[in-house]
Amino acid sequence: MFGYAGKIARIDLSSGKVLIEETPNWLVELFYGGKGFVYGILSRELRPGIDPLSGSNKIVIAAGALAGLAPASSKTIVGAISPLSGLIHDTSVGEWFSYMLRGGAGFDALVIEGASSEPVYLWVSKGRVEIRDAGRIWGGLTTRDSVKLIREETSKAASIMVIGPAGENLVKIANIMVDGERAGGRGGLGAVFGSKGLKAIATYGIPPIYPLPISMVS
Repeated sequence: MFGYAGKIARIDLSSGKVLIEETPNWLVELFYGGKGFVYGILSRELRPGIDPLSGSNKIVIAAGALAGLAPASSKTIVGAISPLSGLIHDTSVGEWFSYMLRGGAGFDALVIEGASSEPVYLWVSKGRVEIRDAGRIWGGLTTRDSVKLIREETSKAASIMVIGPAGENLVKIANIMVDGERAGGRGGLGAVFGSKGLKAIATYGIPPIYPLPISMVS
């Protein structure tokens, strides 16, 4: 499984439980990273006709196929049932998120289920996922201000995916922002974050440098 971290984190916001699973072989064999992982997981786990803003919806966040391996290959794909179309929808964002998620934190993807009764954010680092209180950053802050506050609680170098007031208020065209600069603007997935009480996801980690297999350089 060269190039993959080999782990997926499944986070149930309703129960507060985090389960670490091995990245399944069928997913790697049938799909390539990012977009493929999003559609592969969601198409198997979601039934048609669910309410996109209910706890039954799921969010999958997956690192691009070459994230952490090749320069200029740092796309992160976010997918869920869209509140605009009622269909599985994805949006892509740049910055360091996927590089740190896979290469540093050690996850190919995050699967987020259920809904929290209180605002929370996720801290993903060193092979672990923590669900943390987001009360002080929920309620009107800009995404850039939210990023600053979360970095104070996690790491100054963390890459952070966050929603703003539109997502909190379930506006169906709400974006997801990464590091205050890059927008995931398709499908209104910011509203799906808001419906789950999920303000942000912060991740940090620097990938180790692995030598290429001999078969790839000979």
